[in-house]
Amino acid sequence: MFMSRVRSTGMTLIELLIVIVIIAILLSLIIPAVQQARESARRAQCRNHLKQLGLAFHNYESSHGTLPIGSRRQNGFGPSWWVGLLPYIGQGSLAARFDHDGVSNGHPAVSMVNGGLVDNLKIPIMRCPSSTLPEFLRSGAFQSTAPSYVGISGATNGVGFAEDRINSCCLTLPPLTSGQISAGGVLVPNRSVTISEITDGTSYVIIVGEASGPIWDGAGIAKRIDAAYLASWITGTAGSGTPPLYTGGTQWNALPAYNITTINHSPNTQFYDPSSGMHENHGANNPLTSLHAGGVHVLLCDGSVRFVSDSINLITLKQISTRDDSSPVASFLP
Repeated sequence: MFMSRVRSTGMTLIELLIVIVIIAILLSLIIPAVQQARESARRAQCRNHLKQLGLAFHNYESSHGTLPIGSRRQNGFGPSWWVGLLPYIGQGSLAARFDHDGVSNGHPAVSMVNGGLVDNLKIPIMRCPSSTLPEFLRSGAFQSTAPSYVGISGATNGVGFAEDRINSCCLTLPPLTSGQISAGGVLVPNRSVTISEITDGTSYVIIVGEASGPIWDGAGIAKRIDAAYLASWITGTAGSGTPPLYTGGTQWNALPAYNITTINHSPNTQFYDPSSGMHENHGANNPLTSLHAGGVHVLLCDGSVRFVSDSINLITLKQISTRDDSSPVASFLP
């Protein structure tokens, strides 16, 4: 009797290894494409948030005749420009309940009423979906949404750019920062700006930029320099006056003005340098940052959104951060 020999239909080790290699190659091609598609969607959503903010600013201006005060003193720490925009970003009920009379009504660590209003309240328009920073900031007993966008108060004097509406600023605790706070932009301390004052043209001037990524110190430690850290999106300032008459705070420096920044650095500057106006507890010259490759989104005063490259000339960036320097930059035309 002859026995038939049955051939195994299983894969050999070599065949299995070949399949594994092919799968690995396919994954190496597919995963970056998927990640790129997701980032593209997040980037588009970030742009949309800024477009919504642009519409809110225009609706505010139509109602009040001015743009909101960038960072305000009001019985201590007053509110930021975000509070002024609340009725125009779907938060009318919150705006109606906001206490403008209490002591430091813009600081949740002091104002129990307003701290309670914003505690754990998610406001999606405030967040860039690409940001890896925590969604909430803790201030006192309360947590509030950590905003990814910062108001532009102008630019520093120097590096080929002249600006005399400045004060040395801002920090109350060591290590002291050596920075400048300006009122040459659109969202400035303790003063509202009208559209007619934007003489360079609304298509040429930034009102808001991204501040949605970290920065690193010399030891490679990540530092937070987003707009509201270590306070809240509702926080303005306890400093008095408008640059060049901005005062208040310690004998060394005026108090910080949260949720605004004065441009002194290129976008996505990587090195944390307190001697040049950067600080976690809100340096006057914290740079614009994002997790988008190559640059940051900015909102112009006409409501349009542009992507500003990390390699932009710093003087050009200062020009488009100033409302009336008589140097409109053609690349920011619609």
